[in-house]
Amino acid sequence: MSSLSRDINEYLESIGAVREGLTGGDHVKWTLPNGRTYFTGLTPSDTRVLKNIKAETRRMLGLASDGTKAAKYSKATETSGFSIEAARAEQRRNTAIRQVIGRCNANILRIDAQLTIAQRNRDQREGERLVAQYMSNKETLERYHQPVPALTCKSQAAMAVAA
Repeated sequence: MSSLSRDINEYLESIGAVREGLTGGDHVKWTLPNGRTYFTGLTPSDTRVLKNIKAETRRMLGLASDGTKAAKYSKATETSGFSIEAARAEQRRNTAIRQVIGRCNANILRIDAQLTIAQRNRDQREGERLVAQYMSNKETLERYHQPVPALTCKSQAAMAVAA
């Protein structure tokens, strides 16, 4: 497997896509978290394919840009409408959101690992606490429209609390 194919697979798995298998025409079928189907080439030949896949899947998941477009020049006012202060404020806001999302994703992974340990120990109270933390992080992520990984707890006690 080429490094580009590996990068594509890693990206799609990181957004929660599930690899369904190969088609008859040497394409890979993926199911996105929102249920839509996406196909990629088995052996990509274009160097921009990863950027294109990222852009297409963001659009398919409804995570496209927030509508801010490049500044347009207006002959009537002879100004571009671009504000460096607004651009910097937007950049700071986006950075803060990325940091919150990163912390929540890291917490979810940590909690999932702790839930596995709690399952082994059958510690129901610890499982309840971790499920509450998971739900809190999930709500935070949903505020920013990010795909949320499913809770992978197999303990009957913890699943009863989650339901």
